Amino acid sequence: MENKLEKEMEKNIIIIRSMKDYVDSDITDNQFKNSVIVYCRVSTISQIEGSSLDSQQQNGIKFYQNSKIEFNNIIVFREEGKSGDDYDSNTTTIRDLLSVILSKIENNFVKHFWVFDSSRLSRSTELSTIIMKTLSQNDCNYYINTTKQNFDELENGLMLKILTVFDEYENHKRFQKSVLGKIENMKKGKWNGGNYPFGYKKGDYNGHIVIDRKQSKYVRKIFNLFNKETSIKNILIYLQNENVLPPKSDKSVWNEQTLRNLLRSKKYIGEHIVVSKTDKHLSKIECIEKGKVVTSKIQFPKIINEKLFNEVQIKMKHLQSLSNSNPKVKYDYLLNEVVYCGYCGNKMKIIIIIKKIGKYIIVTIKVKVGSI
Repeated sequence: MENKLEKEMEKNIIIIRSMKDYVDSDITDNQFKNSVIVYCRVSTISQIEGSSLDSQQQNGIKFYQNSKIEFNNIIVFREEGKSGDDYDSNTTTIRDLLSVILSKIENNFVKHFWVFDSSRLSRSTELSTIIMKTLSQNDCNYYINTTKQNFDELENGLMLKILTVFDEYENHKRFQKSVLGKIENMKKGKWNGGNYPFGYKKGDYNGHIVIDRKQSKYVRKIFNLFNKETSIKNILIYLQNENVLPPKSDKSVWNEQTLRNLLRSKKYIGEHIVVSKTDKHLSKIECIEKGKVVTSKIQFPKIINEKLFNEVQIKMKHLQSLSNSNPKVKYDYLLNEVVYCGYCGNKMKIIIIIKKIGKYIIVTIKVKVGSI
């Protein structure tokens, strides 16, 4: 469905919303040379559906149309639902459309670049520094709203850096507020976002976690079957025959690891620990290593008792030790890692023994399995 805003635009305005749009548009480098760029960005779905992107777009187009700049086209890049912190030191930026623009600037195909404010460009100090350097070194005119930025003036350059640091500080405050909000919600027995764990659902009262009657029945069944020494493979077959969907809605079939994770999860006896990072510029692993995390406990309604859970954990450890003790094979075989033991659920390991007796070669194939 064609956007109403685009219907009202003149023919010399090109709208790019994604890398697919960019590829399909077949814009040549010569067209870029004779065009000016409007860059718009929002970080949330609500802003996409609202007026924020359209407002940025209209302001950018109006700026060029009212200016004395000569151009054939206005190319509008709409980065929809992308964070201002999307930065990777190896690729400069993981925002696809901004990467396209920077590449064209570096190759001297773009000489006029407009954004509504500095935060639309980036909230990361590292990325902002790279972008400013790229614009300056390639003599690209940079406009923020109605003002052309002068890289040669020390005072103006300093002001740009101050604005960037201020934007980053404000963004960090928002992140901290978000982390604290999640922690407070967890203390109140609310889920911390994403899909609810299998066996639970959102309650009617203010988002509290409650037991899903239908799914919890299968949680108990899974624990009881495994405790009665039913193999992982056979439990998977049981769930498939019962048409039970796995926790992630985008998958239709359970896998072994999902089932093993479920059997190890303490949330089913009412215990769940969530580790939240406090520095958004670091990965979760880096935050854990540097102690920049907050650990919170969520109280879940119990689905199974601790006696059954502990018995299952003993059997899980035994099964793991059997799996680790299986010998490594030298060659790859078609049945290797495919055939399962119907008793313990372990994957079978294929061992081949080759002997030469006279002019004959004797091949013996052995299957190594474990049992509980």
